[in-house]
Amino acid sequence: FNITQSPLSYNPFAVGTSQGMTWSLSQNLSWPGKKRLSGEIAQAQADLTKAQVESLQVQLIGQLKTAWSTWQQVQQQIRILRSQLERLDQIKQATQLRYAQNAAAYADNINAQINQSQVRTDLLGLDGQASTLIAQINALIGRSPASSLSLSMQDMNPEKEVPSVETFRQLALDRNPLLKASQHSIRGA
Repeated sequence: FNITQSPLSYNPFAVGTSQGMTWSLSQNLSWPGKKRLSGEIAQAQADLTKAQVESLQVQLIGQLKTAWSTWQQVQQQIRILRSQLERLDQIKQATQLRYAQNAAAYADNINAQINQSQVRTDLLGLDGQASTLIAQINALIGRSPASSLSLSMQDMNPEKEVPSVETFRQLALDRNPLLKASQHSIRGA
């Protein structure tokens, strides 16, 4: 509802003192294509959100597969280094026995000790890398990075069933917080 007074000769609040006054009444009518257009906009937003979620899933699965394969590789390296450490210990013991009889074996004993300390250092680095990868896998599947995933080198034995990357893939798709938030965004759109 609209009232217009023109021209005002005295006070604009004094109704009837103007030389002319008009009033109008208006009603909004929905235009037939307007609702369809707003529906198309909402659908486009939902499609965009869905595409973003799919992109996020692809990134998540890629990161998870990379972390899993790197963890597998690190576990194999740890296994090799531990067997190398045992062999160096055996070499050191053998050279100690030879050293008792012969002074030439002293150099072999020193070399075995040096190599053993290098392998221990490498083993510590790989253990740290493995724990970092476990924390990354935990974060990708929606767990706290500090929580234990209970994967270790013993899990790599052929007798044991090692959780496959598909198991972690499904956990990530079900529990990752970013994906959950995106799914709520899709529903909202």
